[in-house]
Amino acid sequence: MRIPTFINLQYVDEKGWLTPELQNFTDDLNQAMQESLSDDGWRFPQLTTAQITSIAGSQPNGTAWYDITTDEPKMKVAGVVKVIQTV
Repeated sequence: MRIPTFINLQYVDEKGWLTPELQNFTDDLNQAMQESLSDDGWRFPQLTTAQITSIAGSQPNGTAWYDITTDEPKMKVAGVVKVIQTV
């Protein structure tokens, strides 16, 4: 999930209404959460094997994805993308 970076800005105008900048920040944050959260909890980003392979090198250990090509959850561990074993 890409959470927008917090920026130091004015929250409200002279009349007490949210500023356009804060409205945009809040909209971006809500959109990011709606794309990654559901009524059942947090969802892994759903990517193909090729997409995971192309971005894995630049992602930190602990990054997780759901591979829609192989229908498996995966995580980068010690620099290697591994299948998360499920029962």
